[in-house]
Order: sequence, then C-alpha cells, then structure tokens
Amino acid sequence: MKRILIISSLCLFSFAILAQEQEVVASGGDDFRNSNGSLQWTVGEIVTESYSNDAGGLNQGFHHGSISVTKISENILNREISAFPNPAGRIVVIKFDKETCFEYVVYHMSGEAVLQGKEKQRMFNMPVDQLTSGIYFLKIIEDNQILKTFKIEKI
Repeated sequence: MKRILIISSLCLFSFAILAQEQEVVASGGDDFRNSNGSLQWTVGEIVTESYSNDAGGLNQGFHHGSISVTKISENILNREISAFPNPAGRIVVIKFDKETCFEYVVYHMSGEAVLQGKEKQRMFNMPVDQLTSGIYFLKIIEDNQILKTFKIEKI
C-alpha cells in the first residue's frame, strides 16, 4: 500500500511539472499561413527563473527549450526525380527518368511561393538567378499530388 501511494504521488508530481506553461521572453517572431500549412516561430528565451523588487525585475532563461518537427510526406515513386546542383547559382536542373508533365513551386522559408510554372519535359533548367541567397523548398507536383519536395540552397 505504501509503495502504491509513493508511485501515485510521484506520477501526480511529474504530471504537475509537465503541465506547467512555459513563459518566453520574446524579442521577435511571426506567423505565416497558406493553403499548404502554417509556420509560427518565436525568437527569445524560455524563462527559468524570475526575480523582482521595487526597482524592477529580471527574467533568466536559456535558448532552445524544445524543438518539434512535423513530418514531410511524399508519394512513394517507382521512378527517379532529381534536382541539382545544390547549392545553386543561376539554375536548378529538374530531371525525371522519363518525360513528365509536371508543375513546380518554389517556396521561401516564410512560406511564400516565389517561383512557379508548368513543364512537360524529361529535364528542365529552372532559372533561379532572380532569387536572393537563402534556403528554399522546391515542390514537384503531378496531377495535383506532390511527388517530391527538395530543400534548395541558393547562393
């Protein structure tokens, strides 16, 4: 009986600690939404301790409290799709193993579509020289289904 009481108390104590809301001292952040999903972030520190007196207050914290990753899903293909070079300068070559009618959409890290088009080729030279340096996501779409998503670095 004593063992059950101790285990129950520990479980309740653990749950109480996990259920606490985290407070963040934020210096920035944003929220972007479109039909493909949403992206929210906050730049700042998770508060671990707070001190205050009549003169003011102080919050202490640390960076990177937790990182949560959502899945990126792709269709299972019986063919090859590649995008190169990566990092890219002036062009990104999109190459299929056979001629394909496809759409492509390039998204900035903010979620904004910055480049898109439709092609029917086996190999296509997509110009990226007008994009600023940074990280982009290239989605290849066929028949309204995403075939593959590439992470492209533009230099």
